[in-house]
Amino acid sequence: MFWIAQALAVGVCIMTSLSYLAKQKKTYLMEQVAANSLYCAQYILLGAYAGAISNVLTIVKLIVCYFNEKKGKGNPTWQALLFCGLSIVLGVFAIEGWYSVIPIVNAVIFTLGIWQDNPIFLRVMAGICSLLWIVFNFAVGAYVAAAYSAVEFIVVVVTMVKLIRQSKTQKQEP
Repeated sequence: MFWIAQALAVGVCIMTSLSYLAKQKKTYLMEQVAANSLYCAQYILLGAYAGAISNVLTIVKLIVCYFNEKKGKGNPTWQALLFCGLSIVLGVFAIEGWYSVIPIVNAVIFTLGIWQDNPIFLRVMAGICSLLWIVFNFAVGAYVAAAYSAVEFIVVVVTMVKLIRQSKTQKQEP
C-alpha cells in the first residue's frame, strides 16, 4: 500500500502543477478536483484519515465553487463559512496527533482562497497550504507528496509573480 500511495502522489504532482498554470478559474477548479481525488486515495492508503477527510471536503467545495462560476454567480459568504465549519467539525473526529490539525487549518485557508475572485490572493493561500502540507506529508509517510509540496510552493510563487507582473502591466497601459 505504501508504494501505491507514493505512485498516486506522482499523479497529484502532475495535476496540481497544471492547475496553477490555468488561466481560467473553472479550469483550475476542475484540475484541483482531480488532484484532490488522488490525494484522498493516497491518504486512505496511508491511514491518514485527517488528510482524506480534508480532501473529500475540498472536492465538494471545489465543485460548488465551479458551479457558482459556471452560473456566473459569486461565491456566497455563507458557503465559505459552512465549509470552514464542516472542515473543523469533521477534522476533529480524525485527530490522531499534532499533525492531524494541519489538514483542518489548510481546509480553512484554502476555502478562503478559492472563495475570492483574486487570483493572486488564491496563490498566496495555496502557497501557505503547500508549506503546511510538507509537514503533514512527512508526518504520515507521504514522502513523494512532501517533496512535491515543496515544488508546488515554488510553482505557486512563480505563478504569483507572473500574475503580479501582468497586473502591473495592465495598469500601466492607457
